[in-house]
Amino acid sequence: MEAYGEAKAQIFRHQGPDGLLIVNSDDAFCRNCASEAPGDVRFFSKKKKASSSAWMDQDALWIKDQGKEQEEIVDESFADIKEKLERWYNVKISFQDELVGKYRFSATFKNETIQQVLHALENAYPFKYEIHGNEVILSK
Repeated sequence: MEAYGEAKAQIFRHQGPDGLLIVNSDDAFCRNCASEAPGDVRFFSKKKKASSSAWMDQDALWIKDQGKEQEEIVDESFADIKEKLERWYNVKISFQDELVGKYRFSATFKNETIQQVLHALENAYPFKYEIHGNEVILSK
């Protein structure tokens, strides 16, 4: 575990001055290492709203960047992302192939349309999508 902590500290230290570091304030080690980051540091908490620039809501990390909210997805399955996308875009998503639901993604979205989000995710894994009104069908 010590090696993992040192690797994380190295990432913090090597963040560029224009970088944005999002730190879980519930983690004492991360809080201490954040002071070594030369870029913009924002804290969030799973226990309470730590700041107005990064916060947790319904198991999603939200970041406010230049006045715009953006959604941060970190290593989540498509099945988990599906629920969020349905809520954000008022669509119903179905999987024709269960394997597609197991694909895992990390991404940040600001003001993209559902088509732009699916196209971006499609670049990470080979899947197809069809949009019919408010229905989205995902397949291999």
